[in-house]
Amino acid sequence: MSVLEEYLHRKGYTEEMIQQARMAGCAVSRPDTPMSPADDGVSRSAGWINYFLDDEMMFSRRRDLYGHMQGFLENQLHAHGYYEITVNICGDVEYIQNDRHIRPKTGTIVCCRPGSMHAFRQFSGEYDRCLMYFSPKFFLQRGEKETPILQFAESEDVFAFCAEGEKLQTLLSVLRRIEETLQSDLPYKNILAKALVVELFAFFNAGDLQRFESRNLSDP
Repeated sequence: MSVLEEYLHRKGYTEEMIQQARMAGCAVSRPDTPMSPADDGVSRSAGWINYFLDDEMMFSRRRDLYGHMQGFLENQLHAHGYYEITVNICGDVEYIQNDRHIRPKTGTIVCCRPGSMHAFRQFSGEYDRCLMYFSPKFFLQRGEKETPILQFAESEDVFAFCAEGEKLQTLLSVLRRIEETLQSDLPYKNILAKALVVELFAFFNAGDLQRFESRNLSDP
């Protein structure tokens, strides 16, 4: 039995539920490029709005009320071939990634590398976050094969960081500017939003964010 399976058993999940989660995870595995956009580059569903800046980057604001995502492991445990960065605004949730888990707070930045099995569990109230699906190609300049701007997300030992105090205010300000730009009528809004996303990732990669300690699923 894997560490994840042992953890789920301790949390009350049956063998049938765990197998359903694994089947769902395989079913929703995706390729290297984020989801396809609607004709206007924006897709909407209950509490979610997804902005496709181009074929390599999607920026999303998502709000879920408790109850909508209950039983997440039956349909949410999954992996995909692109990066996923989630910035927690508010909400009482738990993140699982591979054999580790955290209880994030406001300003926690969760990094999911391609191929990592991950999911979240919501406990109460509203869960509000900004999320980005992307390929490294979004950041590559001409002639480059890799980009140093993703170094913060490459550690196998750390999958979450936290911004506090002035850094938290900076983080929330950049996220707000991205969202306001994408909601505007500016004819060049996607270009401006791309520049703001690069600014955001430069902030992530500055190296002075606090490491958010995770726990092993095997811990009692």
